[in-house]
Amino acid sequence: HINSLKTDILSDIYVLEEIKRYLDSIPEDDDKKIERLREIIEGIRRETADAKVLIFSEYADTVNHLSKKLKERFDHVDSVTSETGEEIPKKAAFFAPVANNYSGPKRIDIMIATDVLSEGYNLQDASIVVNYDLHWNPVRLIQRAGRVDRIGSEAEIIHIKNFLPVDRVEK
Repeated sequence: HINSLKTDILSDIYVLEEIKRYLDSIPEDDDKKIERLREIIEGIRRETADAKVLIFSEYADTVNHLSKKLKERFDHVDSVTSETGEEIPKKAAFFAPVANNYSGPKRIDIMIATDVLSEGYNLQDASIVVNYDLHWNPVRLIQRAGRVDRIGSEAEIIHIKNFLPVDRVEK
C-alpha cells in the first residue's frame, strides 16, 4: 500500500507541476478585463476629475490583484477584504470623508473591495460602483449599490457598471 500511495502522490505532483507550468506561461499583462476597467476609470476621470470609484469583487485574490494593477496607473488607490480587519472603518472614512465626517490627510479615490464593504458603511461620496464580477445573489448587487445610492449622496446620478462573464467560461 505504501508503494501505491507513493506512486499516486508522485503522479499528483507531476500533474500539479504541469498545471503550474501552464499557468506561469500566461502573460499577466495581457488582461483585457483589467484594461477595460482602466478605460472606464479614465473615462470617468475625464468627466469628473475628483470622482470616487467603488469597485467590488467577490474574491480577495482578485481585489489584491486589481489593487496592484490599478496602483500602477492611478493615485489614491486602496483596497479592503476580510483580512483588512479593524482598518476597514478607517479606510471607509478615507474613501468617503463627507459621509463619515472625516477631515484628515489620508485620501482614497478608488476603493476595491470584497463584500465586506457592501453592508453597514456610508460611502455616498462615490458616484460610480463597478461590479468587477457578479455575485450569484442579486441582493448582493443591490447592497453594493446601496452603499453609494443613499440619502446624503452628493451625486445627482449614480453610475453602476457591471462586468458580465465571458461566454467561454461556461464552455
